[in-house]
Amino acid sequence: MFSVNYFPLELIKDPHLFDAFTGSLLGFIERQLQTSIVFADTEITVPNAQDPFLSRLGASPSRPIMLLQQVHYNAFNTPLFFFARLCEQ
Repeated sequence: MFSVNYFPLELIKDPHLFDAFTGSLLGFIERQLQTSIVFADTEITVPNAQDPFLSRLGASPSRPIMLLQQVHYNAFNTPLFFFARLCEQ
């Protein structure tokens, strides 16, 4: 499994706060941004075996791969972070 998270730098007051991060990622974001995550848009796909992203990860083209992508929002419809996870069976 491989995960990537993207955070807009303008939302994070001190990026070094992530250096000591432990526990719940959503709880950490809510505490640091002082906002609640209220919903997420989610997309689940099966990437094409020739997708260059898969080859960079060293994923085998013969094994099934699932890609989960989410964008999390607060109550003001502001995107707070993007999350992507590749799962190989």
